Amino acid sequence: MKKKNFWGGLVLLLVFLSCKPFTIQEPEVIVVTATSPAEEAVAPPVEYPAAGIMIKGLAADTGDGLTFYDHNGGVIYKVPLSDTSVLSPGHVHIAGNYLEGLTGVSVIYFSLEDHDTLLLKNVNGPSNTLLDVSAFAGMAGAPGLPVFAYSRVDFNDMLSSELYAGSLALLPVAPVLTSDQQATDSWPFKPLAVEAQDGQPSGIWYTTIAYGIGGDIVFEPRKGLYYLDMTTRNPREILDRGYNPSCLSFDRTWVAYTPSGVTTAGLTLYNIQNGANVSFPLLPAQDQRGAGDAVISPGNQYVAWMEGAGWIMAETPSFHATVRVGDFNGTVIADYVDTSLSGVSGLAEAQWAAPVAWLDDQTLIIQVRGLEWDQSALVKFDIVSRNLSYYGSGSYVGLLYP
Repeated sequence: MKKKNFWGGLVLLLVFLSCKPFTIQEPEVIVVTATSPAEEAVAPPVEYPAAGIMIKGLAADTGDGLTFYDHNGGVIYKVPLSDTSVLSPGHVHIAGNYLEGLTGVSVIYFSLEDHDTLLLKNVNGPSNTLLDVSAFAGMAGAPGLPVFAYSRVDFNDMLSSELYAGSLALLPVAPVLTSDQQATDSWPFKPLAVEAQDGQPSGIWYTTIAYGIGGDIVFEPRKGLYYLDMTTRNPREILDRGYNPSCLSFDRTWVAYTPSGVTTAGLTLYNIQNGANVSFPLLPAQDQRGAGDAVISPGNQYVAWMEGAGWIMAETPSFHATVRVGDFNGTVIADYVDTSLSGVSGLAEAQWAAPVAWLDDQTLIIQVRGLEWDQSALVKFDIVSRNLSYYGSGSYVGLLYP
């Protein structure tokens, strides 16, 4: 395969992940003056995942499918997938947990085959088509379970959106929520997390996204955070549309967010249940691009995020990313600019870095990319020792649970 130039590959990926490049819709810029969401927002009961959930390892796209690594970067197994598959977070759900003796795990993934489909790779058997998902917008699933949700858009109706949820045992055939039921200003739904009970989805956490946009984008534009109780089918607003949710904690009690459309505000942690918040001001930088791509550790001890500065699409690209790590007291304990990760990643020159996952409250995984877009590696950061070490090759896709 011919290698892509780093910046060209990044721009193409950002356009694709926003969704289809042939539809252009400029995001609305909102200036937010509030410092925290409404105090009356209360989290729904959490069924799954439980606090303190264990993680076996992670899956990475290594060019020929998924490679599953354990905590130390050792290969557990490989799952080959087709060349038409899109292997990135939001396009893949690891639909099973690790079982001793098996040589693979079930994976639901998005493919460009047959005008967009969701396929199932059942352990190491052949891939089978599950669903037609034309105009696919995103997917999420219950950790380690064959329970998932996805969204799609309708180009013929002003970008109306539909949210689906189901399981491998009972595939979704009708939307559980449509934009007719919840005004979204043509910003389609995107699921962020799924709760499950008795083998079926019990609740969906979702946001809305700017679909099909192009340009010099660093973080996916999002508006609002909502919870759909699958029993009542009534959506509940957790953050209003002035906020961009970056991630949820494992136990769904915390959300990391930034103001929507604002690049001069830092990351904030907000406790959905009691209203507590912790903010991290941005690093001083010329051409500030804001904060995002946050991940919260399993025990709600630390948060890691990326801050950007400079421009990707300039005649001479000037963009650089900094990976930051902070605790829940608001103390920043580590800052790593992308270029400083060149040596440990095994790449000649790092051009991009972002945190992607925590394996436990001590171990953070950082995605690093080199001069070419498909030059990618994963680096491990140990909180206790403050040591950085090489973890494995490839691009992060999702977590594997025991």
